[in-house]
Parts: sequence; C-alpha cells; structure tokens
Amino acid sequence: IVENHFHPWNALYLPLSPGNLYFVKEDGSETLGKAVVGYPRWVSAMLRYNEKFDTIKYQDMNVAKLINGLGIDEKNCSNPLLFAVTNFDVNMSFGVPNFDEQVSDTMEITPTRLVSVVVAN
Repeated sequence: IVENHFHPWNALYLPLSPGNLYFVKEDGSETLGKAVVGYPRWVSAMLRYNEKFDTIKYQDMNVAKLINGLGIDEKNCSNPLLFAVTNFDVNMSFGVPNFDEQVSDTMEITPTRLVSVVVAN
C-alpha cells in the first residue's frame, strides 16, 4: 500500500502487466477506481488517496527479461505489477507524490509531463 498522498501535477497510471492498482479514499472506506492493462486511470491533482496493489500470477517472457536485466531475483519478484505514471520525476521536488501537505484551494495545477523512469522493489 502507498499511503495517503496526492500528485501536485495530477497523474495518469498506465498498467503494463497483469494485476490491479486500486485507488482508495483517504480513510480507506471506499475504492475510487482501479487501473488494469488496457484501462489507464487518471487522478486529479486535488485528489488525496491511497494506492493498493493486487498482483496476479502470470508468465511473460518480456517481463522476465526486464526483471532479469534490472538485476532483480525472480524468486523475490515472481509476479511484478509494472506500470508507468505520468508527471512523476524523482529529480524534481514537484514531480513526486506529496505525502505531507494538505490540498488547498490555491494550488497551481501544472500541465501534464511525461518522464520515463524504471522503479524496482
């Protein structure tokens, strides 16, 4: 679970492998939606939410090559949930999720930006 946060620039989640990425209300009381392969999910810059991941067992040689190429042990990551996120750039303070501040009425909403970064756990 990725705890309560928001993306100051909004975000579009693009799932690349089988599995479910759920968007859950701040208090956990309701699922706001999910993203699956072929069905991306956009979240507003003003939406605070939690992310919950649900992996599904699958085999994909391209995913296996990627995981091996990143030096990740397949035994520790046998069914990765791969996805891309727009407006996510760890090299810029405004390009990362905000876990600390509250959303305000005077926040500036910036245009969409696409940056490709591989994140492995």
